[in-house]
Amino acid sequence: MSPAGSAAPEPASLFDELMAEVTAASEHATPDFGAFIDRHPALLDKRLLTRFYRSTTLAGPQARTGWVEPDLVAFPWQGSDH
Repeated sequence: MSPAGSAAPEPASLFDELMAEVTAASEHATPDFGAFIDRHPALLDKRLLTRFYRSTTLAGPQARTGWVEPDLVAFPWQGSDH
């Protein structure tokens, strides 16, 4: 279930959500993707989601078909009440 009763994002849009949050939090907006990645290199890490999810959670049937809340630590924009 998604936070605050909002509709859960589609699995394919999780990357878009992560990018939007990082972009919104960035103090130095830039149209230059290279400069953006220089400031946020973690976005290129294919294991990024494992900071927030156990591998068994990501491999589970619910995660394969819909939204699953992070089970290790909340996303930075979700606050610390996870």
